[in-house]
Amino acid sequence: MAPPLWSPNPRSLLSRAELTARGVHSRRLASEEFVEVIPGFMTPSTAPAELQLIARILQRKVIPGAVISHTTAAELLKVPLPSPLEHAQAEALHCTVPLAHRRRAGARVVVHTRTEPDPIRARGLELSSPIAMLCELSGMLDHDQLVACCDQLVSVATLIRPKPSLRGLRRQAEEARGIHGIKRVRVALGDARERVESPQETEMRLLLKRSGFGEPDINHEVRAPATGERFRLDLS
Repeated sequence: MAPPLWSPNPRSLLSRAELTARGVHSRRLASEEFVEVIPGFMTPSTAPAELQLIARILQRKVIPGAVISHTTAAELLKVPLPSPLEHAQAEALHCTVPLAHRRRAGARVVVHTRTEPDPIRARGLELSSPIAMLCELSGMLDHDQLVACCDQLVSVATLIRPKPSLRGLRRQAEEARGIHGIKRVRVALGDARERVESPQETEMRLLLKRSGFGEPDINHEVRAPATGERFRLDLS
């Protein structure tokens, strides 16, 4: 009786060499059992690796020194994106390298170039700075979507530490020069607000503003006199 075939753990991401060393035949690697999410690294198609692991392997082993950018950085930071731009549907990772290091890295990796990538450290990765990332997203999102991204970056739920302030981002955007998309980012930051907790709050706030209503107060806290229980109003 033949021994059972070895299979990798769900959500794992292993190199072709590692899988071959474990006895995984090339026919299995070429089958629908595996998917190559970045060059030379395979994950089980029924339980694929999470984006953070894929980005870490890309940054450490495939393109050392690359900065995770664009929609990939946004998704890792839980910045709201239209579902077609998320990795599960787009099946593409974005990273940025210095202009002198221009290179290609396979069909599922989009390598951008920038003179001096300006990264931050978050979730164990080097990611585009907030202003750089907003500029990268400016050509992919409409105004309201871009404002929702700004709102998330300065919310209490932001994954960036220390938490950026809206005033600080506006100052950085005003000081930035020669970055594609910076004008749209300045306008979006002008409409952004702190303490916003969801893209739906952003959408409704901007709709009210465009409809001629006054600026609503965001997540205003009220207390029930009879019970002392506290409630928060999304927009009031």
